[in-house]
Amino acid sequence: MWERLQFGGLRKKADKLRRDPEMFIYDLLRKRIIARPQLSEEKRTRGIALPTTTPSTCQTLSDDLARFQNDLEHQQPHSLVFIFSGTTYIQGVRANRPIRLAKLFRELGCAVVFSFFRWRSDDHAPSYAGDLLFQTPIDFTMTHLGDICALGSTVRRRLFVVGFPFPPLMATLDRFNASGWSSLYDCRDDWELFEQTGQATWYTPEAEAFAVSNCDMTCCVSQPLRDKIQSLVPEARVELSPNALDESFLSDGYKHTPSPEPVVGYFGHLTEAWFDWPGLIAIARHRPHLQFEMIGHSEPDELLLPNNVTLLGPKNHAEICAIACRWKAALIPFKIGPLADAVDPIKIYEYLALGLPTVSFRMPQIELYPYTTTVLTVPAFVRALDQAIATHCDPAVIETFLRANTWRLRAEQILAWSDETRDAPFKKLLRQPTNSLPTNFVQP
Repeated sequence: MWERLQFGGLRKKADKLRRDPEMFIYDLLRKRIIARPQLSEEKRTRGIALPTTTPSTCQTLSDDLARFQNDLEHQQPHSLVFIFSGTTYIQGVRANRPIRLAKLFRELGCAVVFSFFRWRSDDHAPSYAGDLLFQTPIDFTMTHLGDICALGSTVRRRLFVVGFPFPPLMATLDRFNASGWSSLYDCRDDWELFEQTGQATWYTPEAEAFAVSNCDMTCCVSQPLRDKIQSLVPEARVELSPNALDESFLSDGYKHTPSPEPVVGYFGHLTEAWFDWPGLIAIARHRPHLQFEMIGHSEPDELLLPNNVTLLGPKNHAEICAIACRWKAALIPFKIGPLADAVDPIKIYEYLALGLPTVSFRMPQIELYPYTTTVLTVPAFVRALDQAIATHCDPAVIETFLRANTWRLRAEQILAWSDETRDAPFKKLLRQPTNSLPTNFVQP
C-alpha cells in the first residue's frame, strides 16, 4: 500500500503508514468522520418510537441469529447482504424493492439479513428456516447491530444496504465501513416529500445527507431523484438503478384476454397522500362506459365513487394476473408534483408484462417506456386512455424492454458496485476490524 502512496506523490503518508499502520488508519478514519456531515444528538435520535422486543421474542431471535451465524461459518456463501429495509417482512402480498432485491440476492447465492419494520412487539416475525435468510424486526435489529456487523468475517463480500436514512441508524455506518463491509444507500423514494405528506415522520435532511456522504455509494430509482440526491453531496458517487420486473410475476400459462366489455385497472397503494382520487373520479365520469377496477389498500374512508369504479382490495400476484388479464389498459393516476416526479413505479414493469398499455399523470422516469403515455391534465388522460384501449402491443417490443429490466440484473449490478467500492485503494485502509482501532477511538 505504501508503494502506491509513494507513486502517488504522498511520501509522508506512505512513511507514516509504514511506521505506524494502526495510528495511520485511526487518523484517516478520524479525518473522514470530521470532514463529513455530522448529526447532532437530537437529529441522530429522531425517529419512530420502536416497540420493545419482549424477552421471549428476543431469546427466539437471538437463537435464530446464532443458528444463522453457524450456517454462515459452515456453508461459506460468497456474499452476505444486510438490508435495512423499513418495509414489511418478506411475504406474498407486498413485494416492493427491498423485498424483491432480497429474494434475488438469495437466488444469486448470497446470505441475507433482512431487517423489517413493525409497529408492535407482538407483530409477526418469521422464524429462521436454515435457508441463509434471517429476517429481523427493526426493534431487534437496532439493539443487535454490533452482532450483525460481526457476522461473516470470513465471507468474501459483505454489503450493507441502507434502505432508508433512519436517523438512529446513522451512527453505525462508519462501524460497518471500518469492519470490512461495503455500504450502499438504496434511495427508492423522495423521503423529504414523504415526510411533508405525513408518511415518513422519522425523516431529517441531515440524516439523508449523512447517509449519502458516509455510504460508499448511493443508487436512486429515477433520474430526478438522482439529481436531487447528488446535489446534497456533489462529490459522492450516485448511480441510477431503476426498479424492475420480477420474472416470476406472471402466473404459469398467463394469457391476455381482454373482456368484451372494456375494463381498465390499477394495482398498488391507494393512499390519498399521492393517489389522485379526484382525478380518477373525473376520468371515470368522463368515460361511464368503462369499468375501472382498483386493486390495493389504504384508500381513504368514505369515498364517493362513480358506479363504474370498483375497489377490489389487496391481491397477491396470482390473483392480480387472473383479474388484470381482462383489462384493456392500465392506469397510474398519481398526483402531479415532485413526489411523483421522483418515482419509478414497479407496477409499470408488471403492467407491461401483463400486455397492458399504460396511461399515467406526469412521471419523468417512465416517459420513454414502451406503450406508456404520460399526461398533465384529466382531459389529456381521457384521450390517452381511449388511444391505449385501442392499442395492440407488440410482444417482442415489450419482451426486449423487460429482458433489460429484471431484478436479477439490478441485484447483479449492485453486487458489482459493491466489488468496485471494496477494491478502491483507500477503502482497503478502512477495512480493519473495529477492535484493532486505538482504544481512544470514539465511534460516531
